[in-house]
Amino acid sequence: MSDHNTSKKKNKGKSTLDAYLKKKKRTQEDSTTSPIAPQNQNENEASPSAPYTTAPTRERVNQFDINSISYDPGQRKRITDYHPDDQDAVRRAYIQRKVIQPRDHNFQQRFVRGGMRRFNPDWYDAYKTWLEYSIAKEAAFCFVCYLFRDDIGVVDGDGHDAFVTKGFQGWNRPRAFSKHVGTINSVHNKCMEKYNALIDPQASIQNVLSPVTPQARKDYRTCLIASLDCLRYLLLQGMEIRGHDESENSFNRRNFRELLKWYAKRKSCFEKCTGK
Repeated sequence: MSDHNTSKKKNKGKSTLDAYLKKKKRTQEDSTTSPIAPQNQNENEASPSAPYTTAPTRERVNQFDINSISYDPGQRKRITDYHPDDQDAVRRAYIQRKVIQPRDHNFQQRFVRGGMRRFNPDWYDAYKTWLEYSIAKEAAFCFVCYLFRDDIGVVDGDGHDAFVTKGFQGWNRPRAFSKHVGTINSVHNKCMEKYNALIDPQASIQNVLSPVTPQARKDYRTCLIASLDCLRYLLLQGMEIRGHDESENSFNRRNFRELLKWYAKRKSCFEKCTGK
């Protein structure tokens, strides 16, 4: 009886194992015939059906031929289309050729506001450093904004496209030129500042505002040290600094002025700091 039960258990275990193996085999066969394509084992290997794409690159120009660059304002490539390492060289090439201001051209007339109007070359005299004209597009452009607008982070559609990409043709509105120049912090004036710095680095804003000699810088440093020493003493003592009358005719110019005067008498190198 026990032998019969043991044999029965063995046959049951064998049949269970056979059923498992058959089920596993069917699963493997189904996976090989599945309509879903197997995953590419090499992730870096491109699929033959996938289109071949490459990252966009900008043109790299090693040497610039001035005569090979399009100088018509309406046909020029944008500065950002050039490689970053070449952009200043492109700018210098355009600056060397100068602003395009044709005067003998037969300017095209356009029907504007009930009348035929065209570009007036006399406008060059008022905006000689930046106003230029495209014969190809029969439109006006801004030279400095073309060179540096993209460099200061200005994007398309900000209101400056007319003088950079599209071209200005509102000949009935010559005041638009001065409006384009704008205030001191306008986009145009920022571009003009970069333009001046590129053609003459010594004429940058910092050097223009402080055209001083090395001796003047030394004297300024001497006066600064004396003033800071006096201010430090007054602050540590909790004393007032300014007075109501600090003019040279005053008998008492209050703490800071009097202390600075006393300081200068003790050290002759600080005499210039007393305002004499």
